[in-house]
Amino acid sequence: MARITRPDWENALHHIMARGIDGRTLFSNVFEYEHLRSRLEQLVVELKFSVYAWVIMPNHLHLLIRTGPESISLLMHRLLTGFAISYNRRHDRTGHVFQGRFKSILVQEENYFLKLINYIHLNPLKAKLVNSLEELDMYKWSGHPCLIGKTECRWMKRDSVLEHFGDTEHYAIKNYQTSLLNDTKNLTSSEMIYGNYTIGVNGIKSSDQRTGNSHWSGICRVLGDKEFAKTVLSRLHDSRSLDIRDRENIHRKIERLFIQIEVTLGLCRSVICGNSRSSELSEARGAIAWICSQKYGLSYRDISRLLVISRSGAAKAVQRGAELQRERPFIIKSLIS
Repeated sequence: MARITRPDWENALHHIMARGIDGRTLFSNVFEYEHLRSRLEQLVVELKFSVYAWVIMPNHLHLLIRTGPESISLLMHRLLTGFAISYNRRHDRTGHVFQGRFKSILVQEENYFLKLINYIHLNPLKAKLVNSLEELDMYKWSGHPCLIGKTECRWMKRDSVLEHFGDTEHYAIKNYQTSLLNDTKNLTSSEMIYGNYTIGVNGIKSSDQRTGNSHWSGICRVLGDKEFAKTVLSRLHDSRSLDIRDRENIHRKIERLFIQIEVTLGLCRSVICGNSRSSELSEARGAIAWICSQKYGLSYRDISRLLVISRSGAAKAVQRGAELQRERPFIIKSLIS
């Protein structure tokens, strides 16, 4: 379960993107939009992240977010996995809901903070979901109406954004709206999606903004100038984040989890990872899968290797664990207490 660590440290600013698999429309009704938005609100507050801009589109989402004490990966894994489990259950389907891992770009704040505020909030206009800035004011699945005072979004750092546009709320909103109007002339900005540079084990390279592709291993994308990219590279080297390394702390937690399963339920690891499909073992696998997914941030691939099951089996196990957590939460609690 080795993986190259994302560049992620406290107070880092990220542009986050996640897209539905195969371009699938995920948000086809109000409930789907509201479900993701409410999950995002809950996790942002719980994990102490700062959100400056956000938008949910029919098949993807954008966030401009600053990390708190927890990692971006933990936030996004819990957000997307939780939504996917619920989505699959509602639509009587299995399999992936989002296209691979979420995308993240490390942002140079002084150069790109305001540009990203505008870029993210103009997405509905770019996609022709609305036809004017006046209609954009009423697009409720973004942070834009909050910034101009049309809606309330307490988990968004509204004041922190507006202070960049003016000393008073009235002038800040007016300047923000003028800034949006100016940026409507340039709605296609590939650097916002792909960044300016990629950083990997081989150093720094200019991003291919036409395709966003690269064959490097250990890539992170940076939206900023060359000096910012050099600073990021130095910090990644110092923290050994470009190394591929085992997640030793997670491994220790997993070992303790299997020990607790054996003490509590009388099921040893070899039996849990065996071929039996009894209801008792199915429940135990579901509990392990859900805890590893929601508490430890493991992917379906990691869980499939851990429990010696297929990736689709891992997805189903996580869903069973989610049902167990809803119906008999004391079982899950006993395993992670």
